[in-house]
Amino acid sequence: MVLGSTVIDLTQGNDFVKTIDKEKPATTTNQAGETLMVNDKVQVQFCCSNLEHLKFGSLSIGDSNSVFLQGERTATKGDKAMPVEGNAKYRGTWAGYVTGSSNTSKGYEAQQFADNANRAEFDVDFAKKSLTGKLIPNTSSDGKSAFDITATINGNGFSGKANTPDIKTGGLKLDSKNSESGRVIVKDAVVTGGFYGPQANELGGSFTYKSNDVGSQDKDSSASVVFGARKQEVKQ
Repeated sequence: MVLGSTVIDLTQGNDFVKTIDKEKPATTTNQAGETLMVNDKVQVQFCCSNLEHLKFGSLSIGDSNSVFLQGERTATKGDKAMPVEGNAKYRGTWAGYVTGSSNTSKGYEAQQFADNANRAEFDVDFAKKSLTGKLIPNTSSDGKSAFDITATINGNGFSGKANTPDIKTGGLKLDSKNSESGRVIVKDAVVTGGFYGPQANELGGSFTYKSNDVGSQDKDSSASVVFGARKQEVKQ
């Protein structure tokens, strides 16, 4: 990862999750190629040591937070190319920043990757080119998801939608232990992602969402989420 003149090595260390603090670079460049001044502390947290072809995580510059994902995409031709048939399960984790309207303006920050981590679970049908998944927060005692994902595979990538379950009852509760906690509703957030490594050994993706409709049910809801997972071996 490159921030201005600062290079951050995402391959260093054997920790499942790695956090790196850097002195602030003088400048950085956004996706539009614009050069920006950086005047705050930079912190990068990335995951995971069990992923060989993919790294993802969160980037904080002062009070500004974002997510990132990068890796080596699966080939579309050859003996290491994308599968064209069969089913596979993927298991991993996710991170993100999710906020919603509440009396306390409390924000939900899902960044815990290690013990009691957020879980990402996916089922993929390569023949039907379909993917379904659940992103489960570490606060869930019953395995209830924070976001449900459905997507269509195209080549070595996929695209689809992410939604919070229970939209009719208020969506995702920001703090399950706080009766006054606000709730977040995410409706049809655009998910993009891809497969990484030989024969789609890993997958990763992300989505962002911000409601601009003042009168809507999802008023003030926003989310920036990234996930990664590894294909599970089938035990005979």
